[in-house]
Amino acid sequence: MTATENLITLLKKHWGYDTFRGSQQDIITAALHKQDVLALLPTGGGKSLCYQLPAVAQEGIAIVVSPLIALIQDQVGSLKAKGVKALGLTGKMSQNEVIQCLDNAAYGGYKLLYLSPERLQQEIVLDRLAELNVSLVAIDEAHCISQWGHDFRPAYLQCIKIRDIHPEVPIMALTATATKRVISEIQSRLDLRIEQVYKDSFHRPNLAYRVLYTENKKRALYDAINDHKGSKIVYVRLRRSTEKLRDGLRQNGTTALAYHGGLSTLERKEALSSWMKGETTIMVATTAFGMGIDKSDVRAVIHYEIPESIESYFQEGGRAGRDGLPAKAILIVGPNDESQSRRQFLSYLPDLDILKKVYHHLVNHFQIAYAEGKGITYPFHFGTFCAAYDLEPRMCFKALEIFDQQGILALSQNFRHRSMLQFTASKKQLWSYLDSHPENRDILELIVRSYGGVFDAMTFINLASLTKKGAGSETTIRNVLSQLVTDQIAKVEFQDHDVEVTFLEPREDEKSILRKRETIEKNRRVKIENLEHMLKYIDCQEQCRSIQLLAYFGEEFDRRCGICDVCLSDRPQIKKEKFSVKRDIQAALIDSSFSSDQLAKKIQADKDLIIECLQELLEDELIRVTLNNQYELI
Repeated sequence: MTATENLITLLKKHWGYDTFRGSQQDIITAALHKQDVLALLPTGGGKSLCYQLPAVAQEGIAIVVSPLIALIQDQVGSLKAKGVKALGLTGKMSQNEVIQCLDNAAYGGYKLLYLSPERLQQEIVLDRLAELNVSLVAIDEAHCISQWGHDFRPAYLQCIKIRDIHPEVPIMALTATATKRVISEIQSRLDLRIEQVYKDSFHRPNLAYRVLYTENKKRALYDAINDHKGSKIVYVRLRRSTEKLRDGLRQNGTTALAYHGGLSTLERKEALSSWMKGETTIMVATTAFGMGIDKSDVRAVIHYEIPESIESYFQEGGRAGRDGLPAKAILIVGPNDESQSRRQFLSYLPDLDILKKVYHHLVNHFQIAYAEGKGITYPFHFGTFCAAYDLEPRMCFKALEIFDQQGILALSQNFRHRSMLQFTASKKQLWSYLDSHPENRDILELIVRSYGGVFDAMTFINLASLTKKGAGSETTIRNVLSQLVTDQIAKVEFQDHDVEVTFLEPREDEKSILRKRETIEKNRRVKIENLEHMLKYIDCQEQCRSIQLLAYFGEEFDRRCGICDVCLSDRPQIKKEKFSVKRDIQAALIDSSFSSDQLAKKIQADKDLIIECLQELLEDELIRVTLNNQYELI
């Protein structure tokens, strides 16, 4: 059997495919020949196969660096289902659990070991990795190593340590979005010894990019959802926005769920399962949702708010139509969205003085002595902290995020009052207790159904989630839990903080900030540039959307896609013109009512276009016709 035939056999056996896609086979062959690889494959282009298959095809174990714990868990579970032995260093594992996991990697016949880049900061992990028979090192989402990238994570800079301890082992860096300068920085940071960059075209002929200008965003969203059958993702920035929009969609008669980091693990798991099975067609989510989720039949990805960069927009929109069938990536833009985006992304982007101020208040708040504090975790209530020191909350939280990105501290967000509970009574004793306290039965039975391990160990329970499920108010639940402690039925710990910070280096006052000054200022410039590129893309109505996006990533493409909003318009400026004319009509009608002829003269626009805009405003119930056949605002 030839080498190629062997690869095809493994591909069929474990993944069920008969042929490779794009550059997959060339990338895999290069890795098997011990060559470093830098691969740029579009979302849905099969990046994971490029390192998973060579890991299976040769002796030893492949180390995979991946940014998200959920993504690691998903891939490990998927590989196990395919009959491939894989394991991951995930979550808050104890040192003994880490050692056991690494022992399994060394002696258990495993083919892949997944870990987050933060694990490479632990000496025990590096020492044990040095003892492994490593066949390949794969750096997934490699753009995270670049300070010019849209998702820079300083921990990714630790990846070079694997090259130091295994200099002969090939490194494979993979990403779905990278500009030329990001590519250059990936090569430099990882010391890649490569002769060529493997890059499949980012062009998605089945994916229609649409920028939809509208006066009524909710109406436009409902229309977009009703126009597309099958699964859809609606992206927003804030957690509270996911729930607000979900409720609106449900009232409009659609099945929708919300997904964000503030939900409990069980709630996220149930929501994802319902969406994956098609029981719920619409997922309203923050932008982390979708990464690593293998659902190829998403028919539309809708951005309800302007993304912060073209990279994130392209990656998120690319989650639609991965099965090759027609799909759409829709960006809904309202009258004030562009100015609001500048305000949200840039106005609250802290400068060096703000960062020094927040750090100073933080260390004083926790009474950390100079040169102390490293490794200590401090829980606190974020709103109370901001009020105590007169800090603007959004600016302050951005500062905490920057400290987290720069490795000054680790930020953990709960955002809800969480409590811990363990029943010390047996199940039989609990049921007997409920017979004598029937008023507590509904609450306690709901807890038992929702949290399976609550008899075995202290378990986090989400009071807000229990309230939504009908258990009563949080105060009622707290009173019941407190009574359990008094009656010696359970142990309970109430946690009333919503943020935790763990200092990763000792207090050094301004030195901690100034040492990172160049990187912080560079990242600030990158964020400003990224948003301006995004807004320029939105405003450009003269060039095919696909051509614009591909040019941003350095790919020349001279054929119009024929399916984007620009290509479909006979008059390239029509949507922008409509947007402006509608705005002018509404402004004119604030103080008086006018006929269409009067409006045409007043705002000096084409009469046919005025009538078309008036008709759409009437349909959106933003204006109405008076008895004397004039138009007025509702």
